[in-house]
Amino acid sequence: MNIRKSYIILFLIVLVACSDKNGSNYQDATTIEYKDFASTQKLVGKVFLSDKEVLKPMRVYVCDTILVTMNPMEKKLFHLFDLNSKRKIGQRISLGQGPNEMIRPSIIKFDENQIIIFDVASFTLFTYDTADFISNENTLPVERRTLELQAYGEIGMLADCLIGSTYNPKNQFVKFDNTGNKVGEFGYYPVVTDLSYTDDEKLEAFKFSFVTNMKDRIAVCYKWTDLIDIYDQNGQLRKRIHGPEHSYARFKEFHNGDAIAATPDKENKDSYFFPYNVGDDFFVLFNGKSWNPDAKEMELPDRIFVFGWDGSPQKIYSLDQGIINFAVDKLHKKIYGISSSPEFHIVEFSF
Repeated sequence: MNIRKSYIILFLIVLVACSDKNGSNYQDATTIEYKDFASTQKLVGKVFLSDKEVLKPMRVYVCDTILVTMNPMEKKLFHLFDLNSKRKIGQRISLGQGPNEMIRPSIIKFDENQIIIFDVASFTLFTYDTADFISNENTLPVERRTLELQAYGEIGMLADCLIGSTYNPKNQFVKFDNTGNKVGEFGYYPVVTDLSYTDDEKLEAFKFSFVTNMKDRIAVCYKWTDLIDIYDQNGQLRKRIHGPEHSYARFKEFHNGDAIAATPDKENKDSYFFPYNVGDDFFVLFNGKSWNPDAKEMELPDRIFVFGWDGSPQKIYSLDQGIINFAVDKLHKKIYGISSSPEFHIVEFSF
C-alpha cells in the first residue's frame, strides 16, 4: 500500500512539473516568464522631431543617416529627414491611384541599395534605387510586381519568396514566388484547450503582425494574446511561446441583420505590436495592459521585448513613455518611436 501511494505521489509530482514547464492552454506552446529575459534596461527618450515637423505619422523607418515617416493623410505619403541635421530633406510618393501613386503603402525593405514598398490597395510592390529615392523628388520605381492575389495587410520577404497575411479562417498566410504568383498557403491558428471560436471570432481573436529575417524565419506576434509563433521558410511551425502575462483572447460573435461581427471581452489584454527585424534578433512592442473600451485615450505600449529567431527571450527595454510604432538603428544603437502624447512627435532612445 505504501509503495502504491509512493508511485501515485511521484506521478503527481512529475505531472505538476510538466504542467509548470508547459503550462499553457495553447497546443504546442511553451510558456515564458519575465525572469526568462536575461536583463531589463530602462530607456529615457528625448524629443527628436516635433509635431510641426512630423505631422501625424503612422510608421517610421530608418537606414544609415535617413529617417522616413509614413503619413497616410498627407498628399505626399513619405517624408524624409536627415538624422544628423534633423531637417526634412524631401517628400515622396503622392497619395492616389495613378501609376506611380499609392494609397496604403508600407516599406518592407530599406537598405543602402534598395527600398521596396508594398501598396496594399493595389497589391503591388514598387522597387526603388535607394540613392535615387533619397535625392530625386520625382523618383520612379525600377521594378513593379503585382501579386496574383490581394494580401490582407502585410507582406514579408524571405530568401526565395514573398509571404502575405490573409483574412482566412483556415490559413494565416499565402506564399508567392518572387514574381508575385501564388505557390501555396500555410500557418494554422492557435488552438486553446478550453476555448472555442467561430470563424469570425477566430479572425478577430488572433489578429497579428509579423516580420521576417529576410532569409528563413517568420515571427508572428498576436495582438490580443501574448503569443508568438516562429515559422520557417517552408511554413513549418518551429516554436510557439506564450507569455509573459499568459493572456488569452476572448471574443463574442454577434449578428446585426445579415452582418456578422465579433467583439472583444473586457478582460482582454493588448499584447504584441509591430515586430521589427534587427538582424540576429527581432524587437516587438509589448503592452500587457487590460483593454478598456471606455477609455478616452489608449495606453500606448511602453516596453520593447527582444527575441532571438528561435523564439528565445533575450532582453526587455522599458521605455519612459509609450509609443505606437518604432524603428531600430542597430549600428548607432538608437530606437526611434512615434509618440502621440500630447501631440505627434518622434522620440529617440539610446540602448
